[in-house]
Amino acid sequence: MQTQSFNKKLKWFTLVEMLIVIVIIWVLAAALIPRLTSVRERANDVARKADIQQLSTAIIAYQLDKNWQYPYLSGSEDIGIPVQYISWQLISAWMDGIPTDPMPSNVFELWGSTITGSYGYMRLMRDWLPNESFILMAKTQTQWWSNRVVSGALGVINSGNDSQYLLPCKIVAKTGGSAVLATWWTCLYTDASQLRYILVR
Repeated sequence: MQTQSFNKKLKWFTLVEMLIVIVIIWVLAAALIPRLTSVRERANDVARKADIQQLSTAIIAYQLDKNWQYPYLSGSEDIGIPVQYISWQLISAWMDGIPTDPMPSNVFELWGSTITGSYGYMRLMRDWLPNESFILMAKTQTQWWSNRVVSGALGVINSGNDSQYLLPCKIVAKTGGSAVLATWWTCLYTDASQLRYILVR
């Protein structure tokens, strides 16, 4: 009788222990999954910045080789375009392939064009002289790798057609308020869809 009672107690404690282990695993998973998601988003942004730096180097090399002419798509000189539209100009001598955004569904607007799963490119004026500058842009996922904030659902950055007005922000931070501030020094955003990484040359 005592042996049977003892065995029942052992089974009961084993069941409780299993439930405790399951609860602990569930709590740990709930705590770790958001962190793993954040790590993936940051890794995507690191890749975006590296891609844009590589593209910038190729565009400058093209410009030097083509008598100070930045690459452009005929008929689209004054609007933003996906960088793939100038791929044939860059691949010819300076790049093996054109990088794409780590998230194919990433969508944003650049000066009249919708950019999907790519990086945005546009020739700009500098000091009101045409073809003196250009912009490369990516939609980022974290504030740590962003240097610009945009307002509005479409996220259009109006350059004023002059690159001197597209200075990146030094500080990017989330705000609980409704206003979005984007100056040359501080960018406050309310939603991650407003985050951008830009490179202006």
